[in-house]
Amino acid sequence: ASKDDHAASRQRGVDLVQRVEDLGMHFFASFAIGRDWDDEHVGDRVLDLCEQAGIHTSEFFLFTPFPGSPEFDRKVSQGRLLHRDWQRYNGANVVSRPAQMSPERLENLFHDLWRDFYRDRRDDRILRELGKDTSVSPHPDAGRGPRAGDD
Repeated sequence: ASKDDHAASRQRGVDLVQRVEDLGMHFFASFAIGRDWDDEHVGDRVLDLCEQAGIHTSEFFLFTPFPGSPEFDRKVSQGRLLHRDWQRYNGANVVSRPAQMSPERLENLFHDLWRDFYRDRRDDRILRELGKDTSVSPHPDAGRGPRAGDD
């Protein structure tokens, strides 16, 4: 795809987020990384899109080729599965060799993406952005000091 196609696609994403927010709903994003077209800059592109679109809440997961899927069969035929420990086929573990980086680099990018997205987002700011009053906590112990016996 051309640079213009990517820019147009990005703008459609930004516009979609704005339309959802304009309707009074809060947009929750979910991004997969680790597809064959993802390179070492995928995290930067995701963070840039989130910033441009005003996305305040998101999750990230590692693309996982599940057994029975065409992608799984392709990875098997290419010898790119790292293991068949099915408990790790959960979107949080690298289970196949990426095309454009090492498995270790992808794992680091995944953790960096979570950290960098939420680094500057404190809970009270997020709640304010969602229209919640942060001056009063619904928790019965809020505002009290430590209870006797708390260490």
